[in-house]
Amino acid sequence: MTASGPGTKTKDALGEALVAQHAGRYATLRAQWERAGDARSRLVAFVRMTADNRAELARSGCPVGTLCAELHKAGGPLADQAGAIFAELLGWLEEQFRALGRDAEATDLAVHLLSALQGVSLIAHSLDDPGHIDRETARLISWLHTL
Repeated sequence: MTASGPGTKTKDALGEALVAQHAGRYATLRAQWERAGDARSRLVAFVRMTADNRAELARSGCPVGTLCAELHKAGGPLADQAGAIFAELLGWLEEQFRALGRDAEATDLAVHLLSALQGVSLIAHSLDDPGHIDRETARLISWLHTL
């Protein structure tokens, strides 16, 4: 089968469906986090999502992070669509940090928070130990309260 054969269309359709599913899930979660109160509470709710899913993350890893990593190996429009999930999430995180008065460093703080959670998810999965997530999310929540 060539790269443009019939199996590719099915594979692309499956990939598009997965990306759409994850994008929809994050849109729903962002709407829930918006109801959490002020920006700090919204950021804490975001971190708690990782803590609440620690067993699944230790068992299977982050589904969005894994999907993005796999799709970006081949590149193309589907990889860009998957990357847009993280881009939108980073934009939302930046808004929260700006609301905390951290305008000048909002982008860096957003990247730091997301990468810390993605990193600890990868470590927990690699070592099959959700305890890493417990410790890192507690540390991140404490950090958020200092901002």
